[in-house]
Amino acid sequence: MSLTGHAATPSPGIGRLWARARIDSLEDELRRGGDADSLRAQVVDVALRHGLVSTYTSLVAVDRTPARPQHETMGSTRMANATPAGSLPFAQGSTGWMRELLIALVLALSALVLLRTRS
Repeated sequence: MSLTGHAATPSPGIGRLWARARIDSLEDELRRGGDADSLRAQVVDVALRHGLVSTYTSLVAVDRTPARPQHETMGSTRMANATPAGSLPFAQGSTGWMRELLIALVLALSALVLLRTRS
């Protein structure tokens, strides 16, 4: 029985397998000291034609689904602040600012006393 191309079915997976092997071969050639610019161009060409990721190419997913109908304008909504009722609008430590100030003063005075005793 002889083989003819009449009954052949397209199989894009074979082309991708070949392209992956070709990219590996080109990268091996680069590691052996081949011309970097020429090999880079060849790797990019093969990867783009077959939709593959390589050292020089990557894939980006783009979602083109609209989030709102095209005829509607963008709106804005004012949101309430997330701080609990009665709290200060800025961050404060666990001991409160007065205690932290007193602790800082005690530490500063202790440091001064230690410096004087060592001199």
